[in-house]
Amino acid sequence: MYRKEESSSYSRHQTDYSRWNDESNQVPLRYNLGTALCSWLVLTACVMLPGTFTSIQKSTDLGQTESGKAVQSAIKNVHLLGLSAGLSLLGLVGLGAIRWHMIRKYGSNPIWDIRSIYW
Repeated sequence: MYRKEESSSYSRHQTDYSRWNDESNQVPLRYNLGTALCSWLVLTACVMLPGTFTSIQKSTDLGQTESGKAVQSAIKNVHLLGLSAGLSLLGLVGLGAIRWHMIRKYGSNPIWDIRSIYW
């Protein structure tokens, strides 16, 4: 993050939480936008995933009943499993890369982590 001058009396008595909070508000916009995009990729993958299981299509037990056949025929988006896994992986790698770069360039800031990555 951006280090401020330690000249004022406020800076000398500032707690770590206050300093992290101030610094988290000064993070460049590109990091916040990148984190938001990667978080949305992971969220999109999580929304797509439940309807794409291939084991339901190949299940022999479900095919024995009428309701089971209806479930098998309703799931048509098996090819989305790869897309969902790819989006999730891309989002998680992106979040990790942004976090790694933030630590190397600005140091650790738990407040920014919670607000941008984990929230």
